[in-house]
Amino acid sequence: MTAKKEPVSKEQAGRWLREQRRRRGYETAGAFARALGVDTSRVTVYERGQARVPDDRADDIAELLQLDIIYVRRSLGLWTPPEGSHSVRPSPAESLAAAEAERDRWVEEMRRNPELARSFANLVAYAVTSLSVDGPVEQDSNDETSEPEGSPNSDSTSDLIADRNKTG
Repeated sequence: MTAKKEPVSKEQAGRWLREQRRRRGYETAGAFARALGVDTSRVTVYERGQARVPDDRADDIAELLQLDIIYVRRSLGLWTPPEGSHSVRPSPAESLAAAEAERDRWVEEMRRNPELARSFANLVAYAVTSLSVDGPVEQDSNDETSEPEGSPNSDSTSDLIADRNKTG
């Protein structure tokens, strides 16, 4: 059986907010307020424990301070789902790092597998022609980037573009 946690007072929430903004380089309430897009007096009222941070502002604070939203809401004394019933949202920095790692993994895979790289290039070429706002994209027959005559995929991109032009 877990002990029930005492509710967070407005004063405790205010002290926590002041500490967190300072830890992340916002030395003054004014600097933090500008970054948050609110009046300095709002942040001052929160930090002094004179008012609770509203639900929607907690989301902005979590994003600005790059903290998990559940952690921020708990620290500010706002409603949170029961422990263990949520998945933790990664910070923007964690999301970017994960996306870059996934990109690097795919680039390395394509370096090891030239057939996969060719297929991907063909897919991208087809997507570019399909999504072109100005209509189908014409491929220059003198394009130096096209594959030499007789190579296995020399006509595949041209065929895709030609098929797209016929149907588009």
